[in-house]
Amino acid sequence: MLLLSDGITRLDILPTKPAGWDVGDGTVELPLSAFADAVDTCGQINKPDYHLGAGPSATVADQPLCEKGEGNAFGASTFTGTLSVLRQYDETGHIDPLTDTVYAVIGEKGARAWYAERTGPSAKTPLAIGDEGWIYEAESDEPSVPQDRSGYSKETIPLSVKGRRRFKVVAPAGP
Repeated sequence: MLLLSDGITRLDILPTKPAGWDVGDGTVELPLSAFADAVDTCGQINKPDYHLGAGPSATVADQPLCEKGEGNAFGASTFTGTLSVLRQYDETGHIDPLTDTVYAVIGEKGARAWYAERTGPSAKTPLAIGDEGWIYEAESDEPSVPQDRSGYSKETIPLSVKGRRRFKVVAPAGP
């Protein structure tokens, strides 16, 4: 069955490195409790300019001596990311520290976080056992206000993505 992608991308930001991130390079199995301190980005990320994913891999000019022409082999994988944080205000027009949670975690240059992206059920449906997706380690660059100041108040944050792995939410280990 095909599914329209509108409203089904959920992004949770983990401010601390999840256990198992540095072990192996396959799927990271995380219990639901690993997301206890995660920030739910629902309503705080601007959809039109959201991007987090693989970029073009580096290439290496390499081929056997006996071959004609110029050949390239794919080298290291690269990843890119940019997102605009929709700033959250209180009724007096000031930033609301209770609801401006995404910016509080990633709004400073050098802020490192892990971004868990799940595509599937509604983005408003919390993560559950069996869910899977990609998790990215990234560092924030300096936030900037877009040239086009129409629409919601937002700041764009380029991300230097350090790595990406699959993740799966699993039941906690038994006694």
